Amino acid sequence: MICFVTLFDSNYMSRGLNLIDSLKKQLNNDVIIYVVAMDEMSERFFRDTGIDCVKLVTISELISAYPTLKEIRESRTHREFCWTISSFSIEYVLLYKNQKSCIYVDSDIYFYSSPQILIDEMPSESSVLITEHNYSPQYDYTSVSGKYCVQFMLFKNNDDGLKVLDHWRRQCEEWCFFRLEDRKLGDQMYLDDWESRYSGIVYNCRDIGCGVAPWNLQKYWVEKENKHYYVIDKITKVKRPLVFFHFHNLMKLQNDIWRINSYRTEQDFKEIIYREYIKKLLVTEETMPQEFTSKIANADTIELLRFMPIPYMGDSHIKEYCFSQDAEVNRIRICIGNEELQISYKVSLYEGKWIIIEEVSNKVVFGDNIHEILWLIQREECFSSQASWNQNIHELIDGIITKRRIMTECPIKLFEVDRLDHPYYVKVKVTRIYDDVISSEGCNVYRDLLNPDSQNIIL
Repeated sequence: MICFVTLFDSNYMSRGLNLIDSLKKQLNNDVIIYVVAMDEMSERFFRDTGIDCVKLVTISELISAYPTLKEIRESRTHREFCWTISSFSIEYVLLYKNQKSCIYVDSDIYFYSSPQILIDEMPSESSVLITEHNYSPQYDYTSVSGKYCVQFMLFKNNDDGLKVLDHWRRQCEEWCFFRLEDRKLGDQMYLDDWESRYSGIVYNCRDIGCGVAPWNLQKYWVEKENKHYYVIDKITKVKRPLVFFHFHNLMKLQNDIWRINSYRTEQDFKEIIYREYIKKLLVTEETMPQEFTSKIANADTIELLRFMPIPYMGDSHIKEYCFSQDAEVNRIRICIGNEELQISYKVSLYEGKWIIIEEVSNKVVFGDNIHEILWLIQREECFSSQASWNQNIHELIDGIITKRRIMTECPIKLFEVDRLDHPYYVKVKVTRIYDDVISSEGCNVYRDLLNPDSQNIIL
């Protein structure tokens, strides 16, 4: 019997139930799953339904065991409290439910093969198993999100396992916020030194089928053979069972439009993984009370779009580029053909919600497309300091210049873009929303969703 713990609220109910169903299927019901219900609706759901192999844990139970959580809950956002709870929930299951070991799993993952594959890889002398983000090189966010991902973590109920867990829980108790500060962000970056700090105790899982996710799927192909799923490393050609996929940031936008993520997504993952998973969500929701359902009209018409709204800026023939900064002003030097332009810009906040970039150059380069830059930056809370704004702005404009980043999705209803409460959107309406497809020649093609008669963009 393998013991798991997960947590989710009513907004993630269908994802959580899919996770549970996948674990039961892969382990032939030889599993016990503790579910921490993060709101009253999800708590009521599990009290009323009663699902085999599932044990309900309420927030009141955790607060009773850890009274400090009451104050923490009042001082942190719901997301931050969920991150804080992860370490507490694992320790609660080990100490208060007397389990020999416990595996924490995120509610937005789905198992395609038995997790026993990963458990068997762990050396017998180790007491903790963790998993890396395993970033693709172009999406390496180790410096801001950490090397390891709190998605699949195994702790044994012994002195070594509890020592690591107790230290992590106390760290999360003291600080667990959605901002980058002193090499901390949420609950995740605390794990970065575990392999060196707890040598021999903590084991880093190496299987490529573990934790395939939007930020690393660019490394792999995926195949489905006789109802079994495999990932294949594009370089080494190593082929392994796909153990689980992490559906990070998957969200319904409209009746037939789902946000996938902000990373490059090839057609095999879109069709074999994402579309099939969404169909499973729809089937799950048919059995749920109406207040939990997404009310998707037709699974066959689902548009699978990526996350960040990144418009295409046109056909400027930019040959070279480089960035430079000094203490007073931000500058970008761009070579367009034989002409060199130096663009200066400043950053400010609008009503504490939006970041505004304004050109202070003699030559207007962004011009009417300045609103498209704003799409890239999003909201003020995404960045913790002026320095980080600058870094993100440089990366985003770099993507524009090199045409690596194209608008693939709108964060609100497609035809309400002009209602956004921002000064630039009073004048400008986004009219280009692109989805990426792979052409028969293998190159990237971007299809304009709002203007289907327009010519596709080939990069």
